[in-house]
Amino acid sequence: MKRLVCALTAGLFALGPAHAISRYNINNMTCDRVQDIIESEGEVILRYKSRSGSGMTLYDRFVVDDDQCDDPLVGKIVGIPTADTRSCEVMVCKQDPDD
Repeated sequence: MKRLVCALTAGLFALGPAHAISRYNINNMTCDRVQDIIESEGEVILRYKSRSGSGMTLYDRFVVDDDQCDDPLVGKIVGIPTADTRSCEVMVCKQDPDD
């Protein structure tokens, strides 16, 4: 029994630390600030108001580059609204249209 507990404990440590993805409400942030956050963290969840004027809050996972996307997803540049622009360029992982 002691061996089993030791083996399970060692297995858990081998998996490495859990990685929690940060979440940000970006309605009052500039585009540069949002891009800096993505650059420093690699991947984040961003919440922002819809451009439609409905007041609906949208969210998605944004990444620094294609390497953060799981196959078969690829990085795609999209524009989201920030405090200083209607279209801040950031990257999301989307299905490759060629697949």
